[in-house]
Amino acid sequence: MKKTTKQIDFLGRYGYVILSVIFFVLLALYNQTQDSITFNNGEGFDGVKYVDVVEQMRAGEPVAGPAPFVYRLATPYLTSLLPYSILNSYFIINSFFALISGLLLFYWLKKTLGKPLVAFGFVIYLFLHWQASLRFTVFYPADCDPLAIIFVMLGLILLQKLNEHFTWKKVMLLSALIFIGVFQREFILSIAFGIPFLGNCFKIENGQITINKALFIRNLKAFLPVFIVSLLGIWITHLLVITLENGYGFIHAIYRWMHQKSVFMLLAGFFYTLGILLIFPFLFPKSAVSVFKKHVYLVPILAIALALAWISGGDTERFILWYCPIYFLVIGQVLVDNKSFFLRKRVWIPTLISLVLTLRVFWQIPQYYLDYEGVSYPFFAVFGEDNFSDILATHATKWVTTANLILYLLLSLYFVYWRFVDKIRNMIRWQ
Repeated sequence: MKKTTKQIDFLGRYGYVILSVIFFVLLALYNQTQDSITFNNGEGFDGVKYVDVVEQMRAGEPVAGPAPFVYRLATPYLTSLLPYSILNSYFIINSFFALISGLLLFYWLKKTLGKPLVAFGFVIYLFLHWQASLRFTVFYPADCDPLAIIFVMLGLILLQKLNEHFTWKKVMLLSALIFIGVFQREFILSIAFGIPFLGNCFKIENGQITINKALFIRNLKAFLPVFIVSLLGIWITHLLVITLENGYGFIHAIYRWMHQKSVFMLLAGFFYTLGILLIFPFLFPKSAVSVFKKHVYLVPILAIALALAWISGGDTERFILWYCPIYFLVIGQVLVDNKSFFLRKRVWIPTLISLVLTLRVFWQIPQYYLDYEGVSYPFFAVFGEDNFSDILATHATKWVTTANLILYLLLSLYFVYWRFVDKIRNMIRWQ
């Protein structure tokens, strides 16, 4: 017991250094083994717009481009300050953001879970994930997600501190953070919706909701100015640029994806992002619910996160990773509370094997091809002569996504069986 405690203390103290070393080792490894995207001369899809913004900033021209990409000014501005080619500058700055987001995730999970080892494991998971900032930046450098994830993590850290001890100074700091954050991505505004639920404002006991009126009014007084300042930031981003007509409409995009993205695609996207870990909170719902009883402010943010995963667009996995700290916290609490179950060989071995496949740990991120006639083989991820579109749940060939979803559901049933094995055996009698 003492030896384990010492190991945990060591990890809590030196975890940041160890994670930084692992990050640079993996970054060097991926640079040698992962080819950059070749589509649109290495600029990718949305990256074409972000490269255009940097070119205009460096030339001292007014920034003009299609919505909503042209409003995302923070990363392109920082990129424009570096004296390298645009793609190399994006790679350098987004790699830096990937490191910082990993260290912030370690800090937040270590504080909320109180288990440095579990927090450490989730950061490694993030470093190995093909869609997360570290690996994806090597493949697709012209991206604006890595810094946005930092704003999410900083916002969650501040909300946690406010939840423990409310001060108006922290509210002002959170307001400034979100105001700057919306210059990066508009969805940073979602962090503000946790403010009305701070403290013990809401309690649920015996099916009855109790609201502390004084706390609720205080929280609303804190929320309104933060929300208004955040909207002001979004308005300023629209004033600073020239929006070119491209047929984009926010309401139209929501309507389109509500109808186009099925529940099956959405569920497959969650499995593609979180792997079989997704099923664990449903096996131990009390542990999962305990997180939201302690951190009620996460409930509205999670609701927004789930909605954005559905209606924001086709890249479901990317939208889920925006809010990965919340998902990791819930899963982590389940792991901590039910350690004896997850340490069984029949549980951790298939979990580990499936995660290696989900994350594509030993496989490159494939190129995107317009004209493609290769064969993809689904097995918890997509392998073979795969196309980039096939490793995304929404964009893949339907039979590929369906086959993988079935595999995840079958593995889920395997864990359901071992979770409730005694009850199942008592229900079934052989004669």
